[in-house]
Amino acid sequence: TTRSPAALRVVARLFLAVFVRLLYPLQLFLQRLVANQAFWKTGLQGSWVRPIDPALVTGYSRPSMITGWDVGLVRYLLARLLEIGRRSSTSLLSACGCPILILHGQQDMLVPVSNSASLQKFLSAASREQTVQFESLENVGHSPQEEVADVFAARSAAFLREQLA
Repeated sequence: TTRSPAALRVVARLFLAVFVRLLYPLQLFLQRLVANQAFWKTGLQGSWVRPIDPALVTGYSRPSMITGWDVGLVRYLLARLLEIGRRSSTSLLSACGCPILILHGQQDMLVPVSNSASLQKFLSAASREQTVQFESLENVGHSPQEEVADVFAARSAAFLREQLA
């Protein structure tokens, strides 16, 4: 039998409520782990090529100081996993018709640069009228918008000027 999306959402919410309660030991572990600045420094440095600014580490840890962040994170992830009928980001991007600039660090250890190159090819093939530009940035990791903010801003501004001309 087929179930309606509303019925599936009710089942998903019930599952989520039980799942969150079962994860209480994991929540305690996460709370202790993310309270440690070394956790953030090590994790963030693993995605950067250059040494990371300590102020940035503090900024990343701030959301974890809010009561209930751990439950919120679990709920968000489950909601994303249980979404029914959600359109993929690639289909949304190809349908938007707006110019797209993809900037990707060549030394990204989390997402291969080939993923962005494939995304550019897919989006270009999906809409011939849409400008899709891809550029990989040398000596940059996973977060070019932070690691080389000046370069990121300059390339973005140049792209926008070119598109608006």
